[in-house]
Amino acid sequence: MVKDSEPLISIITPSFNSAKYIETTIKSVINQSYKNFEYIIIDGGSDDGTVEIIEKYKDKLSYWVSEPDQGMYQAVNKGLARAKGSIIAYLNSDDIYYPNTLKVVVNYFNRHDKISLVYGRLDFIDKNNNWLYTLNYPNFFIYFFMRANFSAIGQPASFWKGNMSMENKFFDEDLKLASDFDFFIRIGRSYKVSYFPEVLAAFRIHNEQLTERYSKTAHDEINIIHKRYFPNELKIKIYLIRSIFKLFFKVINIRAYIKKIKIYVTNKIFS
Repeated sequence: MVKDSEPLISIITPSFNSAKYIETTIKSVINQSYKNFEYIIIDGGSDDGTVEIIEKYKDKLSYWVSEPDQGMYQAVNKGLARAKGSIIAYLNSDDIYYPNTLKVVVNYFNRHDKISLVYGRLDFIDKNNNWLYTLNYPNFFIYFFMRANFSAIGQPASFWKGNMSMENKFFDEDLKLASDFDFFIRIGRSYKVSYFPEVLAAFRIHNEQLTERYSKTAHDEINIIHKRYFPNELKIKIYLIRSIFKLFFKVINIRAYIKKIKIYVTNKIFS
């Protein structure tokens, strides 16, 4: 019998042509020390061997499907529609959890029952699982968070109460890269969000992510989100808040930024 202090966690992984990394992601979930979870994989119709890898672990999955979709957030929303957990998260098919991640998250929610979303520190790793650097995040203040030009929550290290997905109408599928930011804003405007300064996940950096096209799309979508929530705010005010927040973020992550510069200069990520 599962105790009340051991809530069901739903983990959703969206994937598309992820054969290179998805097995590591799957193993990081199914090998958790905390066992009361369901794992849902929504694949977008991969043709690179991803499906064969998923099938190897189908007995460990609560649900999986491979069919064409309209992108990552539609895949996540399909998973959310099936999720039964009282705690929910999604983990992309190239990122990983650490062995005790879910246990740590459950213990946190058990101690802080008024919190609706918690996020932690986030490691960054390379294509070979080597640690690169760790990002710290500021405590959550919705006024500053929603006016920044990036999401100051590490998505793989974020977990929320199950009812938050339904109440906030899932992720906006019209946004292709910044829907996390929009989703966190909607939760943060109405519910308590908390930062827990412990590493909860790792985000993988590899060639496919570091493109100018992705960067521009994310920038454009964040501008759309800003206009959505404060269309009449003075541009100079937004610029000043963005600049101060960005500077503060860099200050609390000065070691990570120095390491990041060294990595790019030596081209270690791509070697």
